Amino acid sequence: MNFDIPVDVKAEYQENGYVKVPQFLSSTELVTYRTIIENFHQRWLVEYADYYQDGAINSAYVTASKPTELTLDLSLRNKLFELIASSKLTQLINPLFQSRFQFMNTQVFFDPKFTSRKNYWHRDGQYHLSLDEQKAALTNATVLHCRIALRNEAGVEVVPKSHVQWDTAEELAVRLQKGRAHNYDDLTKGKRVALQAGDLLIFSANMLHRGLYGNDRLALDIIYCDDSEELLAFRRSDCLPDEKAAINLDEPSVFGF
Repeated sequence: MNFDIPVDVKAEYQENGYVKVPQFLSSTELVTYRTIIENFHQRWLVEYADYYQDGAINSAYVTASKPTELTLDLSLRNKLFELIASSKLTQLINPLFQSRFQFMNTQVFFDPKFTSRKNYWHRDGQYHLSLDEQKAALTNATVLHCRIALRNEAGVEVVPKSHVQWDTAEELAVRLQKGRAHNYDDLTKGKRVALQAGDLLIFSANMLHRGLYGNDRLALDIIYCDDSEELLAFRRSDCLPDEKAAINLDEPSVFGF
């Protein structure tokens, strides 16, 4: 996979915590990966109908090998591994890490079943870290979402610079629903980043953000993190390729090889 980088990824990311790369996937690649993810998603909707009914807006572990109704054929899993470990993608994110990084997980993002479901502001770390730990993560941990839009969509709303800047009083109240605030309230510094099918959005998991629903969105997130035992504890071993498959990939090091 060859790709001419159209933007200064490192400079834009360091400044704002996110960077949009238009037309990251070619038209042929887009068809290939959209077909794979649609295949997975349609089976997920059946197997997790109750979860979807309750408001789910994403699924995970697309490359898992455990035998379930969701498990992709080996050829399709290998196709995803090719993308995850492609030089086309890793050349973009390599400058954003201080040192070695690894693949963490995959997620698929879609619209909620009911339009009454509100999109909500959050930092990823808030679900397992204290406030002090979340604040510390702004300077000592790098976790990146690489979101590939598989259909045209409203995209993601972010608070620029929040990957290194802590919440204002307004942001903290909204994110944590303090007082009369709700986590779906608009924020003064919020910026919407729309995506066309095939676009890539790289953004920090530490930053304040929310997904934007509508237009039957379907996006594949590939998540990478520092080569840290603490962060890789969240990675499932059954979501990795075996050594035989990994050796033929562009950058097998993202899987620990």
